[in-house]
Amino acid sequence: APPAGAAPVRAADTVVRVPAAAIDGFMDLIGELRLGLTSLGLLLDDGPAGRQRTTVEAMRRLDRAVRSLYDGALSLRVVPIGTLFSRLMRPIRDTAVLVGKEVALTTAGEDVQVDKAMIEMLVDPLTHIVRNSVDHGIEPPDRRAAAGKPREGTIRIRARQTSSLAVIEVEDDGGGIDVARVRAKAVARGLAGEAEVAAMDDDEAVQLILLPGFSTRDEVTATSGRGVGMDIVLTAIKKLGGRLSIASRPGAGTRMTIEFPISAAMQRVLSTELCGQTIAVQERAVQEILQVPPGGLQRLGPRLAISLRGQFLPVVDLARLLGLRTDGGTPETAGESAGGAVVLVLDSGEARLGLLVERLAVRREVFFKRLHPLIERNPLIAGTAVIGAGTVMFALDTQALFAAAQRADAAARAAASRQEAARQEEPACFAE
Repeated sequence: APPAGAAPVRAADTVVRVPAAAIDGFMDLIGELRLGLTSLGLLLDDGPAGRQRTTVEAMRRLDRAVRSLYDGALSLRVVPIGTLFSRLMRPIRDTAVLVGKEVALTTAGEDVQVDKAMIEMLVDPLTHIVRNSVDHGIEPPDRRAAAGKPREGTIRIRARQTSSLAVIEVEDDGGGIDVARVRAKAVARGLAGEAEVAAMDDDEAVQLILLPGFSTRDEVTATSGRGVGMDIVLTAIKKLGGRLSIASRPGAGTRMTIEFPISAAMQRVLSTELCGQTIAVQERAVQEILQVPPGGLQRLGPRLAISLRGQFLPVVDLARLLGLRTDGGTPETAGESAGGAVVLVLDSGEARLGLLVERLAVRREVFFKRLHPLIERNPLIAGTAVIGAGTVMFALDTQALFAAAQRADAAARAAASRQEAARQEEPACFAE
C-alpha cells in the first residue's frame, strides 16, 4: 500500500502517447543494431587482413544506429513548449482581476521542443514570474494612460533554442524595477549592508530581488508581501541546471531570461579524474580551465587562491572537499610533478570559484541516471552516469559546491582565529 499522505500519481505524468510510426522506426533501429553486432561477431572468423576493415564498418554502423536511436528516444520525451505557455494564461488573468489591472499575453516560439520532465518543473517558477509581472510590473490602467501608454499592459513570453539549451524570455511593458527602492529595502531588511549596496551599479542592484526574504511590499496582500519570492524561483531554476538573468529599464519594463537544458537526461559535462574516481561538472558552469604553473597556488591566510588577471580567485581542493583525500599533504604542491596544477573556474552568476583537480577535463555527452538512495545522502552529487568499460562517473551539483566551499572557508577561518587566540593567551617565556 502507498504510504499515508503520498501524493497521487497523475496519469499525465506517467503515460506518453507514442505514434505507431515511431514504434516502426525503433524496430528498424534495433535491426540495424543487430546487424552491427553480427558484423562484430564475424571478426572471430576473419583473418588478420579483413579484420580491420570489418571492424571499422561495424563500428560505423553501430554509431549511426545509436545516434538515431538517441534522437528517436528524445523525440518521444519532448513536447512543444506551447503546452507550458497555455498553462500560464489563467494565472495571469486571475491575478489581473485580483489587483484591478488590464493585461494581455502574447507568446512566440511555441513549437520549441523541450523534455516533458523539464516542462513540469518549470510550471511553478514561470507562474510566479508572470504573477510578479502583473502585480509589480504592469501599472494600473489610469497611471498607464497618464504616462501615454495603452491602458492594457502586455506580457510577452518568447522561447527559442540555442544548441542544447532552451531559452524563455518573460517581458512586460510596465514601469520597470525601482532600483532606489530595491536598494533601500535590501538594507532595511538586513539583506545587505549600506556600503555594499552603494558600491553596486543599477544592474547589480536589480539582482538583490533574488535574495531570500526580499520584498518591496510593506503590507501582506493576497499576491505578495510574505518575503517568499524570487529566491524560490531562482532555486527551482538552478535545480534544472539553468540560469536566470534580469534586465530592467525605468518606465519601459522588465525582462527575465531563463536558460535551461532541453533534456533532463542528456547533459554536456567536463569530466576529470580525482583520486581514482571520475568526477564531472556541467560544462556551462565552467567559465575556463587553467593550467597553473608551479608555485602559482598561494596561501591567503587559511584560504588557497590564484592570481587571475590581476584579481585573486579562491580555490578549493576538490579531493579534500569530497573527502577523497585526507592526508596531510599541502594542496599547493598538487600537480607540480606534471608541470603545474589544473584549476576549473566555476561561475554561478553571483560568484566565481576555482576547483583544484588532477588532470585536464574532457568534454562528454552523457545520460544521467537516478541516484541510488545511498548516494542521495551526499548533497554534492547531482547524478551518475556509466561511461567507458562500465566506469561510474559522478556529476557534481555546482550550487552545492559553492555552498560547501563557503562552509569550509568559514570553518578554516574559525579554526585560524581559535589558534591565534590560543597563541596570544600563552605566557611569554624569556631566556635567562
